[in-house]
Amino acid sequence: MLSKLLFRNRKKLSLYISFIGAILGINFLLLTTEVFQRLKNILEAEEVMGENTVMIHKIVSEQHLIGLGSTDFSEKEIKELQNKDFLTKVSPVKLNLFSASIGLHESMEGTIPYFRTDTYLNAVADEFIDTDRSQWHWDEKSEFVPVIMPKVYMTMLNHGFAQSYGMPKISEGIAKSILFKIEIDYQGKTYKFTGRLVGFSQSINAILVPESFMDFCNERYAIKEKINPSQLMVQFNEGSYGKFADLLKDKRMEIQKSQFDLAKIKSILNIVIYFIGIEALLIIILAINGIMLYSELVITRALYEIRTLLRIGYGINAILMRFILFFFLRFLLIVIFANALVYAEFAYLGPHLESIGMHMDYSISELSIIISVSILIGMVILNYIGTRITLVHTGKEKS
Repeated sequence: MLSKLLFRNRKKLSLYISFIGAILGINFLLLTTEVFQRLKNILEAEEVMGENTVMIHKIVSEQHLIGLGSTDFSEKEIKELQNKDFLTKVSPVKLNLFSASIGLHESMEGTIPYFRTDTYLNAVADEFIDTDRSQWHWDEKSEFVPVIMPKVYMTMLNHGFAQSYGMPKISEGIAKSILFKIEIDYQGKTYKFTGRLVGFSQSINAILVPESFMDFCNERYAIKEKINPSQLMVQFNEGSYGKFADLLKDKRMEIQKSQFDLAKIKSILNIVIYFIGIEALLIIILAINGIMLYSELVITRALYEIRTLLRIGYGINAILMRFILFFFLRFLLIVIFANALVYAEFAYLGPHLESIGMHMDYSISELSIIISVSILIGMVILNYIGTRITLVHTGKEKS
């Protein structure tokens, strides 16, 4: 009865327009959030070394061939990079200072064709390893040396070398069961270590061993002086792609093109999503402002009814709660409709997004639920404050 008295004969066109604006604004924000999260998951899955982590090296030019300049990173250059505010991590890629070869272990002879080759080894900080690290440990008491090989090696072996020479192809599971020997020649003696393949790297095209093994062998079996690293593992801040790209250009450094493109896409995506999110919030704010103006207009046009109610004993809070309940139910419907619209859009866009590798489960994420509830609470609080101020002012004017 009280609600009918307060809201009777009120033109609601402007209110409905504000409701539609609020629904579209919230829907826009939620849809952007959902798409951004799915795109981010896809990009992070491609970042096998970690978020915004790449391997850098200097560009080899004709000057280096005639001895002018160096492709190595000096301690001064590494320290300079570490002092860059947009670089969070800078770690050298260690190289073996000893003579090393890898061959089939004696216990495996006869099971697969024999092989042996001189090689070079690399070691990086454990945090940059892009495979399972549960077996990535070595000390002098270890039974075997864990080794990680580039994924591309398996591709070359199975679809190139093995096919050309009529050899059987090897799966990754079988490859991990093969033992091989790491031989180090030092001062006329050969030191042997048993190696076992524990994973394949998607991002580092070198044979990797643990840092502890590399440091141990470099200290005991080095046949050349310490050399500066020619490659660095680098991690840069989110949103600092431009600075990082300028650094690469200024210092004549480069990274793997796929890593460079991935970092660029992420930076552009962050900027676009940020801009869209701001636009969606502005739409929501304008819609809420329209609803609050409608609430004030209702109170203004119902001054006679409100003052009459106050004179006959109704309190400000009783009238206020009628307004709050009226708008709360509509705010709740706005949020529900906005979420339902997101679900409908997913159902429509799902097949198109899945065709570009975005899996759609048609569910609303926890973040979107938090955003929806936060917007609902925010609208109720703003409406409560605005309505209460207007009603209190009206109450003071009754006579």
